[in-house]
Amino acid sequence: MRLPVLPKGSIWPASLPGTPYLVALFTFSLAALWWWPLAITLFWTQLLEGSVAGLIGWWRHEPIQRWVGWILLLNSVTQPLLWLGMASGGTAVYWPTLLLLEAAIWLGEGVGLYWLSRRVVPLQKVILLSILLNAISFGIGLWL
Repeated sequence: MRLPVLPKGSIWPASLPGTPYLVALFTFSLAALWWWPLAITLFWTQLLEGSVAGLIGWWRHEPIQRWVGWILLLNSVTQPLLWLGMASGGTAVYWPTLLLLEAAIWLGEGVGLYWLSRRVVPLQKVILLSILLNAISFGIGLWL
């Protein structure tokens, strides 16, 4: 089966109505069943980064739902991966593991945003956006 060719600037499957929100809800539900601290962390990460992404979308005069949806979708994948990576690292290498995984998430979410935007937004800008969003949530997480 061949997928339809999409014009530059459109996304799939995140362009389907509500898809990012359903993925975020599904991931949150799994996190709640697996381990409550993950669910709480995922909720606050989604709220904080989604709010900042919405503000950036508003500031850029772009559909807020698109930016918020993309961030929710990507966080629904990267947050559980971060927790799995941290669980396998052990306490002796906590900080090096955390920093390495955070850097991988910054890059991964940046590339994900680049792919979701169908390469309309330059790669450098989406990686900087990813670093900004993750630095904010990382800093709040350290503060808490």
